Amino acid sequence: MIEIDCAGVEQADITFVQTLLAASRSCAARNLPFTLTSISDVVASAFHRAGVTPPGTMPSELSGI
Repeated sequence: MIEIDCAGVEQADITFVQTLLAASRSCAARNLPFTLTSISDVVASAFHRAGVTPPGTMPSELSGI
């Protein structure tokens, strides 16, 4: 299982989003669970601006957007 704790993320841009999406897809190809935890408003906002849902979450889990 790959679990990324996003609690300490203070800045996030499209590169951050693309990197996490690539990691998620790579894990999926290997049947490994991939989860983002403690998604801060900064991280949620970066995914929102990119027009995608963070891997391992449901849109209803993202408060503050």
